Amino acid sequence: MPRGGSNTDVLNPKTLLTLYSTLKLEILDKRCFVAGRVEKRIENTEDQIRSSPQLTTSSATETRKKQDMSAMSRVKRNCLFFTASLKEGFGFIKAFFTGLGKKVTARNEQEATEGDLQTAKMQVEAADEAEEIKKRLDKSM
Repeated sequence: MPRGGSNTDVLNPKTLLTLYSTLKLEILDKRCFVAGRVEKRIENTEDQIRSSPQLTTSSATETRKKQDMSAMSRVKRNCLFFTASLKEGFGFIKAFFTGLGKKVTARNEQEATEGDLQTAKMQVEAADEAEEIKKRLDKSM
């Protein structure tokens, strides 16, 4: 006797095939419905883009400049920005070890606090210097 009860139609291969086909059609219908909704959203987005105001002349010129930039100048620019970031990182490391040295050699709590303050000051200076370099690079290119 089957586990589900005395009904043996459930195990019938034809019944299983019919159920499988029905479920498959329902899934396909749902996929088509979802695909149709996605297509409508894409069309709506395209309509919104077409109806949006055009870029102003200054931003259009700026965009054109970025597109006209050659590959070599982009690589050079990115390398310079990376170098500035590395310099900033080394400034942070230098500040950390300088502050650590001050703390280790401190004779009292005040000297240890001065070491912390010097670390913070050096880190801020490194960040400001890197930011200034990046601003100058951005203006020059």
